[in-house]
Amino acid sequence: MFFQTDVLEEFKKAGIERQYHDGETIFLDQEPSTGMYLILKGEVSIMKRQADGTNKHITTISTGETLGEVSLLLEKPHTATVVAKTEVEALLLTQSRLRLLKQDDPALALRLYEILATTVARHLYERPWG
Repeated sequence: MFFQTDVLEEFKKAGIERQYHDGETIFLDQEPSTGMYLILKGEVSIMKRQADGTNKHITTISTGETLGEVSLLLEKPHTATVVAKTEVEALLLTQSRLRLLKQDDPALALRLYEILATTVARHLYERPWG
């Protein structure tokens, strides 16, 4: 898992538990940001809307990975549609909870921002979605 155990435990305190069924939409492309998700169990499909209105599968995110980081950081709409490929357990870190975390535990917030930056950089490097 990408998160260190101590950070994961704190993330669990700050995050909101979410569960999704196979085939359930987690969020839609251009929908207002709900926050960043840490997948605790399962797999999700990341899809981009094409010019003809269809969705193209871009990649799969699984246990231990995050999604929605850019939308969380920039407070912008989501840039893809995400659908559960299996039963999914996730933690949702919302913008409001991140703001509270910055006030209550700045050291942990800094570690989460470092993880967010690394994750975004890795996505750009490994998965240039165009």
